Amino acid sequence: MKAALLLVVVLPKFTNVLVLMYGFLLVFGASGLVNRALLGVGLIAAPLPMVYNLFAVVLAEVVLVLPYCVRVLVAALHAIDRDLEEAARSLGASDAQVFWHVVLPLSMPGVWVSALLSFIWGIGAFVAPYLLGTPELHTLAVEVDRQANWRLNWAMAGAVAMVMVVLIGALVAVYLGAQRRVEAAA
Repeated sequence: MKAALLLVVVLPKFTNVLVLMYGFLLVFGASGLVNRALLGVGLIAAPLPMVYNLFAVVLAEVVLVLPYCVRVLVAALHAIDRDLEEAARSLGASDAQVFWHVVLPLSMPGVWVSALLSFIWGIGAFVAPYLLGTPELHTLAVEVDRQANWRLNWAMAGAVAMVMVVLIGALVAVYLGAQRRVEAAA
């Protein structure tokens, strides 16, 4: 069951990002599968606007980023010694207490790496905002492209790209520093 669920989460990574985004247009568009199904059942009277808005961009980015986060979290959870959970249970801890006091603290490095990966993917989001968003909904990566290729303002494109690189580098440095402090304290 675990392998099947993991496959369902990772399955979107087996296709090209551009193809996946056009698939979103086919499924969530005004005449897409979801709107046709809702219209056919009679739940809605007119197609819902599910693309070219923030909902579509966020949903697409979740589909793109989720497999990486899930893989990191699965690896972090597999690294936890099951004997620690059994020891907590043998001392009278409930399943919720085992999770909050044993599993979650030990899996926090994986949680932080997942959050860092999500942020890096989010700041560099390019295809989903272009295809599923509007001109008002764009990321820094889209702004770099607009400045460099549309406005031919290469200095501004370079400045925005450097802001992205410095921001990501600073976050990675903060994470690594915190990780070193935790390891030194242990």
